[in-house]
Amino acid sequence: MKNKIISSIMALAITTTSFMSGSMVNAVEPNDNYARLLQYSMYFYDANMCGTEVDNYSAMDWRGNCHTDDANATAPNGKSVDVSGGYHDAGDHVKFGLPQAYSASVLGWGYYEFKDAYTQTGQADHMKTISTYFANYFKNCTVMENGKVTAFCYQVGDGDIDHSYWNAPEVDEMERKGWFATSEKPTTDCICNTVASLAVNYLNFKDTDLEYAEKCLDYAKALFKFADENEKSVGKPE
Repeated sequence: MKNKIISSIMALAITTTSFMSGSMVNAVEPNDNYARLLQYSMYFYDANMCGTEVDNYSAMDWRGNCHTDDANATAPNGKSVDVSGGYHDAGDHVKFGLPQAYSASVLGWGYYEFKDAYTQTGQADHMKTISTYFANYFKNCTVMENGKVTAFCYQVGDGDIDHSYWNAPEVDEMERKGWFATSEKPTTDCICNTVASLAVNYLNFKDTDLEYAEKCLDYAKALFKFADENEKSVGKPE
């Protein structure tokens, strides 16, 4: 049981332990609470939630709705797109697509592999909340016309501007541009990571919330088709 929980928390913990000397291993307390570590590591995502639904989703009562103007981004077709939601990257407030999609897919895969550990430690519902917040954002970032993906918002916020200013996200009023993948700029790496995160959501929740799971799968298929049909290119960091 302990090994399963350790594995589901982070690969880094396993790697570090495997390289410890004998004296370092002996220094570790035998009653380390890995269940609590799992719980606390997930709070990172509650603390980094962004958008108009933070009040409803975050487990942190000191976090509130923020960057609500992200709901009015302009897509390449000129239409307004709601790209509020998602997660801040780290200590900054930019929403970078690639690390966000990678985080969502790895968290989802960990839950898929060790679902019993999340259930036994009382974290299954918490994981569903975090996964849903990711998925809702990715769906909102997907611009579709006649059932076909024409664009995908892979970044919100300018790192050069954001990283020069420090403030709470709830009072942050800086301009936040949206960057979009298109057929001319496919950003294949971010798109495919997003596909993976939505697809594993289908696997994780099809037995408990089929309607939600099938919606995730529909978007995963549409985004995969976009990535498959267009030239392959890596997104340029902004």
